[in-house]
Amino acid sequence: MAWCGQRCSSDWRAINVAEDLGDVYCEAMRLRETEADLSFEPDIMFIAHESFESGRVREIRGKKKDSVVQFEGAADAVVEILSDSSEVKDLELLPKQLYAAGVKEYWLVDARGDNIAFDIFRRGPTSFVKAPRRSGKVRSQVFGYWFQLSRKMNRRGRPTYKLSYS
Repeated sequence: MAWCGQRCSSDWRAINVAEDLGDVYCEAMRLRETEADLSFEPDIMFIAHESFESGRVREIRGKKKDSVVQFEGAADAVVEILSDSSEVKDLELLPKQLYAAGVKEYWLVDARGDNIAFDIFRRGPTSFVKAPRRSGKVRSQVFGYWFQLSRKMNRRGRPTYKLSYS
Protein backbone atom coordinates (compact mmCIF):
# COMPACT_ATOMS: atom_id res chain seq x y z
CA MET A 1 0.00 0.00 0.00
CA ALA A 2 2.84 2.37 0.89
CA TRP A 3 2.66 6.11 0.17
CA CYS A 4 -0.50 6.29 -1.89
CA GLY A 5 -2.62 4.14 0.40
CA GLN A 6 -1.44 5.90 3.54
CA ARG A 7 -2.48 9.25 2.08
CA CYS A 8 -5.84 7.95 0.84
CA SER A 9 -6.61 6.43 4.23
CA SER A 10 -5.68 9.71 5.97
CA ASP A 11 -7.97 11.67 3.65
CA TRP A 12 -10.81 9.17 4.16
CA ARG A 13 -10.34 9.50 7.91
CA ALA A 14 -10.52 13.29 7.65
CA ILE A 15 -13.86 13.03 5.82
CA ASN A 16 -15.02 10.57 8.41
CA VAL A 17 -14.09 12.79 11.35
CA ALA A 18 -15.92 15.73 9.75
CA GLU A 19 -19.03 13.76 8.79
CA ASP A 20 -19.05 10.87 11.34
CA LEU A 21 -20.09 8.40 8.64
CA GLY A 22 -18.45 5.24 9.96
CA ASP A 23 -14.98 3.75 10.39
CA VAL A 24 -11.91 3.49 8.16
CA TYR A 25 -9.55 0.53 8.45
CA CYS A 26 -6.15 0.02 6.82
CA GLU A 27 -4.24 -3.17 6.22
CA ALA A 28 -4.03 -5.97 8.74
CA MET A 29 -7.81 -5.99 9.26
CA ARG A 30 -9.53 -8.95 7.65
CA LEU A 31 -12.87 -8.81 5.85
CA ARG A 32 -14.75 -12.08 5.50
CA GLU A 33 -17.98 -12.99 3.76
CA THR A 34 -18.36 -16.75 3.57
CA GLU A 35 -21.14 -17.00 0.97
CA ALA A 36 -19.00 -15.06 -1.53
CA ASP A 37 -15.88 -17.06 -0.58
CA LEU A 38 -14.24 -13.79 0.43
CA SER A 39 -11.54 -13.52 3.06
CA PHE A 40 -8.77 -10.95 2.65
CA GLU A 41 -7.14 -7.84 4.10
CA PRO A 42 -8.05 -4.80 1.98
CA ASP A 43 -5.54 -1.98 1.64
CA ILE A 44 -8.28 0.32 2.96
CA MET A 45 -11.94 -0.27 3.79
CA PHE A 46 -14.79 1.88 5.02
CA ILE A 47 -17.71 0.54 7.02
CA ALA A 48 -20.63 2.89 7.68
CA HIS A 49 -22.21 3.10 11.12
CA GLU A 50 -25.50 1.96 9.52
CA SER A 51 -23.83 -1.24 8.30
CA PHE A 52 -22.89 -2.16 11.87
CA GLU A 53 -26.26 -1.07 13.26
CA SER A 54 -28.26 -3.06 10.70
CA GLY A 55 -26.17 -6.20 11.14
CA ARG A 56 -24.88 -6.04 7.54
CA VAL A 57 -21.36 -6.14 9.08
CA ARG A 58 -20.35 -7.50 12.43
CA GLU A 59 -17.14 -7.36 14.40
CA ILE A 60 -15.37 -10.61 15.25
CA ARG A 61 -13.74 -10.05 18.62
CA GLY A 62 -10.27 -11.18 19.61
CA LYS A 63 -9.10 -12.56 22.94
CA LYS A 64 -8.03 -9.18 24.30
CA LYS A 65 -10.64 -6.84 25.73
CA ASP A 66 -12.14 -4.54 23.07
CA SER A 67 -10.02 -6.05 20.30
CA VAL A 68 -11.45 -6.75 16.86
CA VAL A 69 -9.65 -9.26 14.65
CA GLN A 70 -11.87 -9.18 11.58
CA PHE A 71 -15.19 -8.14 10.13
CA GLU A 72 -17.83 -10.43 8.75
CA GLY A 73 -20.11 -9.10 6.03
CA ALA A 74 -19.73 -6.49 3.31
CA ALA A 75 -17.76 -3.28 3.73
CA ASP A 76 -19.35 -0.23 2.17
CA ALA A 77 -16.20 0.65 0.22
CA VAL A 78 -12.90 -1.10 -0.42
CA VAL A 79 -9.74 0.47 -1.85
CA GLU A 80 -7.00 -1.56 -3.46
CA ILE A 81 -3.67 -0.08 -4.55
CA LEU A 82 -2.38 -2.01 -7.56
CA SER A 83 1.08 -3.52 -7.49
CA ASP A 84 2.80 -5.91 -9.87
CA SER A 85 2.14 -8.80 -7.49
CA SER A 86 -1.54 -7.94 -6.91
CA GLU A 87 -2.63 -7.02 -10.44
CA VAL A 88 -4.44 -10.26 -11.33
CA LYS A 89 -6.14 -10.44 -7.93
CA ASP A 90 -7.19 -6.77 -7.88
CA LEU A 91 -8.38 -6.59 -11.50
CA GLU A 92 -9.90 -10.01 -12.12
CA LEU A 93 -10.60 -12.04 -8.98
CA LEU A 94 -11.40 -9.51 -6.27
CA PRO A 95 -14.08 -7.48 -8.10
CA LYS A 96 -16.21 -10.61 -8.58
CA GLN A 97 -15.86 -11.64 -4.94
CA LEU A 98 -16.52 -8.14 -3.61
CA TYR A 99 -19.63 -7.83 -5.78
CA ALA A 100 -20.91 -11.24 -4.65
CA ALA A 101 -20.25 -10.22 -1.02
CA GLY A 102 -22.37 -7.07 -1.39
CA VAL A 103 -19.64 -4.41 -1.22
CA LYS A 104 -21.14 -1.12 -2.47
CA GLU A 105 -18.01 0.46 -4.03
CA TYR A 106 -14.63 -0.77 -5.16
CA TRP A 107 -11.95 1.90 -5.53
CA LEU A 108 -8.89 1.04 -7.59
CA VAL A 109 -5.65 3.04 -7.67
CA ASP A 110 -2.69 2.40 -9.94
CA ALA A 111 0.19 4.73 -9.12
CA ARG A 112 2.91 2.64 -10.76
CA GLY A 113 3.36 4.66 -13.94
CA ASP A 114 3.88 8.28 -14.91
CA ASN A 115 0.12 8.90 -14.81
CA ILE A 116 -1.94 7.90 -11.82
CA ALA A 117 -5.10 5.89 -12.51
CA PHE A 118 -7.97 6.25 -10.05
CA ASP A 119 -11.41 4.74 -10.57
CA ILE A 120 -14.47 4.04 -8.47
CA PHE A 121 -16.58 1.05 -9.41
CA ARG A 122 -20.15 0.89 -8.14
CA ARG A 123 -22.73 -1.86 -8.18
CA GLY A 124 -24.44 -2.48 -11.49
CA PRO A 125 -27.14 -5.09 -12.18
CA THR A 126 -24.69 -8.04 -12.31
CA SER A 127 -21.20 -6.64 -11.66
CA PHE A 128 -19.30 -3.51 -10.77
CA VAL A 129 -19.41 -0.70 -13.34
CA LYS A 130 -17.02 2.22 -13.60
CA ALA A 131 -18.45 5.44 -12.18
CA PRO A 132 -18.51 8.28 -14.71
CA ARG A 133 -16.02 11.15 -14.56
CA ARG A 134 -16.73 14.85 -14.64
CA SER A 135 -13.90 17.37 -14.91
CA GLY A 136 -11.40 14.71 -13.79
CA LYS A 137 -13.41 13.79 -10.69
CA VAL A 138 -15.34 10.63 -9.83
CA ARG A 139 -18.46 10.57 -7.65
CA SER A 140 -18.76 8.18 -4.74
CA GLN A 141 -22.30 7.18 -3.89
CA VAL A 142 -21.11 5.83 -0.55
CA PHE A 143 -19.58 9.13 0.59
CA GLY A 144 -21.72 11.48 -1.51
CA TYR A 145 -18.73 13.47 -2.78
CA TRP A 146 -16.74 13.93 -5.98
CA PHE A 147 -13.14 12.69 -5.59
CA GLN A 148 -9.89 13.33 -7.42
CA LEU A 149 -6.53 11.74 -6.64
CA SER A 150 -3.40 13.67 -7.56
CA ARG A 151 0.32 13.13 -7.15
CA LYS A 152 3.28 15.45 -7.04
CA MET A 153 6.90 15.07 -6.03
CA ASN A 154 8.18 16.60 -2.82
CA ARG A 155 11.54 18.37 -2.64
CA ARG A 156 13.34 15.06 -2.04
CA GLY A 157 11.78 13.57 -5.17
CA ARG A 158 9.35 11.33 -3.29
CA PRO A 159 5.73 11.12 -4.45
CA THR A 160 3.02 12.71 -2.34
CA TYR A 161 -0.67 12.08 -2.91
CA LYS A 162 -3.78 14.11 -2.24
CA LEU A 163 -7.32 12.80 -2.32
CA SER A 164 -9.47 15.89 -2.88
CA TYR A 165 -13.22 15.92 -2.52
CA SER A 166 -16.02 18.35 -3.14
